[in-house]
Amino acid sequence: MSFGADFLGTWGSPVEQSNDWAKNRKFEAGKAPSLSRLVVFEPAFSMTGANADDRYAVRPGDEVKLALAVAREIIVERNNTRFAADSTVIAVLESYRVDAVAKDTGVPIEVIQKTADSLWAAKAKSLVVGSGGT
Repeated sequence: MSFGADFLGTWGSPVEQSNDWAKNRKFEAGKAPSLSRLVVFEPAFSMTGANADDRYAVRPGDEVKLALAVAREIIVERNNTRFAADSTVIAVLESYRVDAVAKDTGVPIEVIQKTADSLWAAKAKSLVVGSGGT
């Protein structure tokens, strides 16, 4: 999952990252495909966005709001981690309620919730990256 990080194009070490990512996108004759899933929230079309299974165009800076809304959905709303009882974490995430972030960013509530569901379902096998530029 990428929140504005073009890891297949210009962010970090794209050659190495592209090779690693491609290892999880395999099609072999006679076998069911072995595919990782890529979800991208980005303000500008990128190589990573072009390869995404789901890509959402957002305003610059909205990637952070969406990442925190996904975190809030997983931690606070679904009580899925040990941080659900941490008052500091709850206080930080309070401003990122899914309904408010959806209204502010234009990304539907269902997309944010589906993203949280997918990320939690793949918790031991997933990676989330952000651009760090906002």
